Amino acid sequence: DLSDRLLRIVQDLLVIARIERGVPLGDGEPIVLDHFLERAVTAARRLHPLTSVELTVEPGLPLVSGDEGYLEQVMRNLVSNAVKYGRSRVAVTARPTAVGVAVAVADDGPGFAPGELDRVWELFWRGSREGRKPGAGIGLYVSRRLVEAMGGEIEAANGPTGGAVLTVTLRAHAPLPDEP
Repeated sequence: DLSDRLLRIVQDLLVIARIERGVPLGDGEPIVLDHFLERAVTAARRLHPLTSVELTVEPGLPLVSGDEGYLEQVMRNLVSNAVKYGRSRVAVTARPTAVGVAVAVADDGPGFAPGELDRVWELFWRGSREGRKPGAGIGLYVSRRLVEAMGGEIEAANGPTGGAVLTVTLRAHAPLPDEP
């Protein structure tokens, strides 16, 4: 609804302000990702009741390093973007990688137009006129900056059978010498 959307925009603008002032965006605290994703997907289902939001978590995910509040903001941005551009289904998948965990958010929409993949991370960029939806063009920019601040990576691609796929790769949490 409108209040959720406004809250999301304000949170994104606060992150942009912190980035522009050079304020560090967080420490690498351990996050149990499978439980975190269950909560995030449950919240997404409540916010988007007309869209099927599915979660698949492969076994054996390590703890990841990040900031849970910022990761929640990233997931909200990615899922709401997938709902906006998809038709009726969003799939969130998490799998272990050599460096940590990859979390992919895929939609069943038209995907990215040719030449758009390099631009999706630009501030205020909202896609081609044919596929443009209402929005401020802030969410993916902020998501990339937050993921990078947590030491991770984010990429955009078209799915093998259509739709867009946004994948966040987070580092496995490396405990400090005094941690158990």
